[in-house]
Amino acid sequence: MLEKLKRTIILFCLFFTFATLLNSVLNLLFGFGLEIHFHILERAALNFINAVILTMVLERRQKSVFIRFLTPYITVILLLCGTAV
Repeated sequence: MLEKLKRTIILFCLFFTFATLLNSVLNLLFGFGLEIHFHILERAALNFINAVILTMVLERRQKSVFIRFLTPYITVILLLCGTAV
């Protein structure tokens, strides 16, 4: 039961993300709401980068829990400061 719920939530997140990104790309192509849709795509790119960094850090299996979670946090903060989001 719990595994089915987990799978359903993951599928929902995947479909929602795909639909949101596709909607933003299409609206940008047709020139509707440039600021809003560009912001969504920018956030998606930052989240993807964060997911890659987090995956890499967790695969290295750092012994220090502090270092393991501090590395992605600092990276995301630097990315957000660099893009002024």
